[in-house]
Amino acid sequence: MRCLGCSKLSLELVCKDCISNLSMIFSQRRIFSTRIVSSFAYSEVREFLLSKYSLLGSRIYKRLSEVALKEFFKTYPNLLDINKTHTAVIAVDASLKGAYSHSSIIAQSFKKYGFKVVHNALKSKTDNANFFHLLSASERQNAKRDFKVRLDSKFNSCILVDDIITTGATLKEAIEALNVSGVSVLFAYTLSDARY
Repeated sequence: MRCLGCSKLSLELVCKDCISNLSMIFSQRRIFSTRIVSSFAYSEVREFLLSKYSLLGSRIYKRLSEVALKEFFKTYPNLLDINKTHTAVIAVDASLKGAYSHSSIIAQSFKKYGFKVVHNALKSKTDNANFFHLLSASERQNAKRDFKVRLDSKFNSCILVDDIITTGATLKEAIEALNVSGVSVLFAYTLSDARY
């Protein structure tokens, strides 16, 4: 097969050369007191991230997630000391009708580090959830997902995962919903930051 980045022959969808040429930025934002860390500049991985609308998208997201989290935990090794018994990894929009969840693919990569991924713990009660990605940044800021939290009481904390942070509106609403339900968000992780 050919690498989707450079078209060279490769056993991977994204070859080692293309992966090594991606620079990690580990950008940080804050929503309330929650730190949001992103591995890549959106401008650098845009073409790969747009693959989420293709048949190969899930495999590309998995590859990028594995590479990004490896470097993330090298940079922030203290985060591996989090109490994993009472901490869930929760993906935003983990259940989409007729598609796979990009955020869930990223969340699955946390399993390699001993974290428990909890599916469908954060569900949008509104009908626009499946089309949220089609809204402009200003429309996203005003649109509400009205998240409902469904999480086993043994989890009193979580790591929130999304694929891209643009305005931060989705993560803000998710953090609010989790905090109201008594779940502390230790940090949020996104694959890319649209500011860069």
